Amino acid sequence: LVAVLAVLVGGTVTTPGFASGENAAAILLSASITGIVAVAMTPMILSGHFVSIAGSASGALAAVCFIGVVNRGLGVPIACLVTLFVLTAIGIAQGVVVSAGLNPILTTLAATTVILGVMLSLTGGTNLSLGSRAPSWGNLEVLGLQLPVYAFLLVTATVVVFMRNTVLGRQIMLFGANSNTARISGIPRMRIALVVFVIFSLGVALAGILWAAQLGVAGVGTLPNLTVSSIAAVLIGGNAIQGGVG
Repeated sequence: LVAVLAVLVGGTVTTPGFASGENAAAILLSASITGIVAVAMTPMILSGHFVSIAGSASGALAAVCFIGVVNRGLGVPIACLVTLFVLTAIGIAQGVVVSAGLNPILTTLAATTVILGVMLSLTGGTNLSLGSRAPSWGNLEVLGLQLPVYAFLLVTATVVVFMRNTVLGRQIMLFGANSNTARISGIPRMRIALVVFVIFSLGVALAGILWAAQLGVAGVGTLPNLTVSSIAAVLIGGNAIQGGVG
């Protein structure tokens, strides 16, 4: 907290306009996509046994999938549904594999390789563009803040309520704190794996959709730092890498 305050004070003193509302809104916007993925990854980290390094590839796939479906003339709502379905299916597949005992890092690394290969095959390595088909809400601004910021706040509130006030959320925390106790209590590893991977996949899908809707372009190289940034954000936010505390 002291370090954050020092940065804020230093920025205000040395940089004109640093403390302005416009700059604060810009900072929130730039952090919102990473924030959505980080929050969606939090249940995975808190479970103590799972992690994904497929964030960047999955985010790029979500953006490419959204743009690709829109460009086929199927409309934005269908594109959103297809993107959510595709990413959820990928998340379920990874959850099933990991719950069987395979290393989550190796599993998600393999998923990353497959995802990138599929995207390269479908796009030929070029970027897709929405052009005139870009949705009007892509750059929607309400009270000085753009849509991704509100999406980030909504996702954060939803995950907090889920983890604190639902049976499944508390089971994830127990699994992270003591997996042996969780198993004795009748909490299956597969259930936890599937839930945390699906939550993560939905968050990545939303981030990719918002990115594509706002910028109107996406490709294999979209969101290259998303994996590292989101994991760092989860850990800096106070969530224990061993799980059970956060």
